[in-house]
Amino acid sequence: MDNLKSTVARVAYFLRKRTVAVGLLLAVCVIASVVVTANVTSVNIIDGGKQKKVITMRRNTKSILNQAGIVLAGDDEIVVDQANRSYKEITIFRAFDVVILADGKETLVKMAGGTIADALDEAGVTPPDADDIINYAIDDKIKADIKIQIDRVEYKTTTEEKTIPFNTEEVKTADLAKGKTKVQVKGVNGIKVTVYQQKFVNGELINSTVSSEKVTKKAVTKKVLVGTAVAKTQPKTQAKTTTTQGKANEEQKTTAATKKKSEDSTGGGTVVTASGKTLTYKKLITGSGTAYTAPAGAKTASGRPAQYGNVAVNPKVIPYGTRLYIVSTDGKFVYGEAVAADTGSALKNGNAVVDLFYNTKAECYSFGRRNVKIYVL
Repeated sequence: MDNLKSTVARVAYFLRKRTVAVGLLLAVCVIASVVVTANVTSVNIIDGGKQKKVITMRRNTKSILNQAGIVLAGDDEIVVDQANRSYKEITIFRAFDVVILADGKETLVKMAGGTIADALDEAGVTPPDADDIINYAIDDKIKADIKIQIDRVEYKTTTEEKTIPFNTEEVKTADLAKGKTKVQVKGVNGIKVTVYQQKFVNGELINSTVSSEKVTKKAVTKKVLVGTAVAKTQPKTQAKTTTTQGKANEEQKTTAATKKKSEDSTGGGTVVTASGKTLTYKKLITGSGTAYTAPAGAKTASGRPAQYGNVAVNPKVIPYGTRLYIVSTDGKFVYGEAVAADTGSALKNGNAVVDLFYNTKAECYSFGRRNVKIYVL
């Protein structure tokens, strides 16, 4: 009987110890469950449009992605939505290629998002100015495989100076023998300045338009006198008994008599020009002659152009339009046939009887002031 009591007592003791252990184990399990539940988070991972859920107790982004088996590239971007200190959502933006064509080269950058302006900044490319051409708006969002092209546009103003070749005009004159020529007016080339507005795209000229043209120097037409006078054949001597010396003396006397008559200022007469042409004049005026010149296109007092052959006189003595033949009294200068077309103070007050027009100052200086014969035709 005692043995039975002893056995029951041992069994009761054992059961009491087991109950305590089970209670402790249960308590530990409850506590562990509470702790785990408090630290476990469900994380939604969005990777390139695909979603994946991960149950984790990790708090490091890369660690969570490693748990999910997701590998990142160097240029990928991560956006974490974290609430109450726990990760709720991780969004991965995968980097893609962005090609930029500008300034004569191609630049490749990898980006996971942003705008065209961000891409240019990443590539170190200068943004387009107001004149440049770009195939996207500067604030457009970039996308995969986008190709951005910038064409640099530059406007320049250039000036070009061109020569205007002078023309040549031939003027026939009986003052020169046939076959002879003389430059009456020296030809001078003109100058025309043209201003162009040019458009360059990427350094290449695309178009050029004329914005202005101006002749800064007019061309002067070259005038060449071409002789038409034909030398007259001298009549044969009819006197058979005169000697050669006698013929010479006879001719000298005839010439002297003709010359004396031609210089008669009252009776008029004839004068033989340097080219051999015989002119009939009404009267002969002698006096001091001067020379002058004027810019191309200038007009005389009578309205005629200021040019060689139009001379200045006192219109009260020699009316405008009167034809003249003028030579220096020493015969060194032959001005030739002329027309009274201009006047001046020196002529009106009697300081000179004629002012001869020459095309250049050099010719005027060469003539200077000298006595002349004016045959009024």
